[in-house]
Amino acid sequence: MGGVEFVQSYDNKHVEPVLLPVSFPNVLCNTTQGIAVGVASNIPSFNFHELNNAVIEFINTGEIKEPLIPDFTTHGFYVKNEESLKELMESGRARLKLRGKWFVEQKTIVINEIPYYSTVTEIMGNIKDIQGISDVRDESDKNGLRLAIECASKKVVEDVLTQVIKVSGIQKTIMTNIVVIVDNKPVVMGVKELISRWVDFRSVVMTKTFTKELERVTENIENYEVIVELLSNASNREKFLDALIVGEQQAKDFLAELFPKTKSFDYILSMSLKSLSNVKAKIKHLEGLKATKMQLEADLADVRKVIVRQLKELNVKYKFPRKTEVTSVDYVFEKETQLIKT
Repeated sequence: MGGVEFVQSYDNKHVEPVLLPVSFPNVLCNTTQGIAVGVASNIPSFNFHELNNAVIEFINTGEIKEPLIPDFTTHGFYVKNEESLKELMESGRARLKLRGKWFVEQKTIVINEIPYYSTVTEIMGNIKDIQGISDVRDESDKNGLRLAIECASKKVVEDVLTQVIKVSGIQKTIMTNIVVIVDNKPVVMGVKELISRWVDFRSVVMTKTFTKELERVTENIENYEVIVELLSNASNREKFLDALIVGEQQAKDFLAELFPKTKSFDYILSMSLKSLSNVKAKIKHLEGLKATKMQLEADLADVRKVIVRQLKELNVKYKFPRKTEVTSVDYVFEKETQLIKT
């Protein structure tokens, strides 16, 4: 967490990060809605892996060739519209048409998936006055959603379904508006710009983290180089231990005379006598610290390469298959009772 700024919590008892240094663009993985004074935000969610791959593509090429398609936890369909997807990527403002899923059992219409922005309660309220419906039952359980719409007869099922699609919220068009806070100000931006800004943010976080870690490792290397040199010389080791038995100041004076340029006195004096006797372990640890330093220096030289590596690791570690299917089938209403399927 060393790569972000910390501030006092509301009660001044703790500190908390101003921003969480997430390793992927979390803001685009969770649907977000909010309204403030003069500002409204509606950010759709995208598939975890598709988003990570888009970020990797952007880092490697500076472009995202294929637009990202929203993906919602409630499954259903997204009615694909290339122009809307382009607007979503470029401006963040786009119209998305979403639709749930249903099937027919005899004279019963069963809805088993609904658009993210709809609810079962909303749908039931909207269809209560449709002629031809004899009963509506919410049969949802631990196995999933199931809203049963029983029609008066098989003959009216198609007409009832047309009205359900039209008025219930099983199909709806929503307007996205990607608004995020940048430098304490709300900014409207497209998916591509948001990804670009996240990459910049993540690069700064990683650079600060690696720099602090490199400072810590470098200091430890200096400490262990003195320890190894001290313990590797049997005569100096015995003199130091004898001085340490007399007192800490005597041991410190001995180290100051032996290593006049070092600042490792307190670190060495804080170690137990048992640990000071194992020179092989200290040499091995020193080698590990030097290898870590080399890796940190390489990571600092190409932070974006590290971001790509981490995103690939996340893709392997987690499995989040797409939930919202993409379809080209659309239902358009042009007249009061006419349904056109395209």
